[in-house]
Amino acid sequence: MKSPEELFNLVNYKEHPENSDFMVFFHYNFEQGYFFEHLLKQNHIDHELFIEDKVEKPVMLFGIRKRYFKKAEELNNLSYARFKKPFIPFKWLRVIILVITASAILFAIAGYFLSTYK
Repeated sequence: MKSPEELFNLVNYKEHPENSDFMVFFHYNFEQGYFFEHLLKQNHIDHELFIEDKVEKPVMLFGIRKRYFKKAEELNNLSYARFKKPFIPFKWLRVIILVITASAILFAIAGYFLSTYK
């Protein structure tokens, strides 16, 4: 039976299947993967790169020693943050939602004080 991480793919890394001294990071977005590689080189983290392109969905695989895992995970998060799209893509829609939420909170506070101090 597969673990929850394997079922839901909560993270983009796993332990190397053959060498337990390595972790494997994988990126399906090649631009993001190349940025991750740039960050690894910039931070002097030794890694191995393998591009699996003979599959339905090409992937970049990075083999990184476990002793560098914490730093590599931080760099991985930075690479995801750099290419992350906003949850609400339109600025005007974000402002409208913020105004509606703030109004609802203000009405709730006003209603509390008006009902409490009658």
